[in-house]
Amino acid sequence: MKPSWKFIAMFAISAALSGCDTCSNEVVQTVLSPSGQRKAIVFNRNCGATVGFNTQLSIIPAHDDLPPDSGNTLVLDGTIPLRMKWQSDSDLTVLWSGSAKIFEQQRSVGDVSVTYRD
Repeated sequence: MKPSWKFIAMFAISAALSGCDTCSNEVVQTVLSPSGQRKAIVFNRNCGATVGFNTQLSIIPAHDDLPPDSGNTLVLDGTIPLRMKWQSDSDLTVLWSGSAKIFEQQRSVGDVSVTYRD
């Protein structure tokens, strides 16, 4: 039995759409840990007109590039200026002023503890 052209067309469209990522990341700030082994990266993520910009934070090994994904530590609605300070290689403090809707806020990433202050 031959598959119908409608099935083939639907499969092709699904495959094409699932591979499309309309989001882009713009790095705002990178802060290395005291030993230089890790880095905290603040970036603005834009996923198109229906979502808008948001501010995100990822903690990754210093030699890695920022992945094209969402942040692994913090996601805030809008473009929010963040300040970061490594207290040690395993302790990061993140500060921002004002109110922002928090979509994600991790207290630890791997063996790094994250403290938030406003």
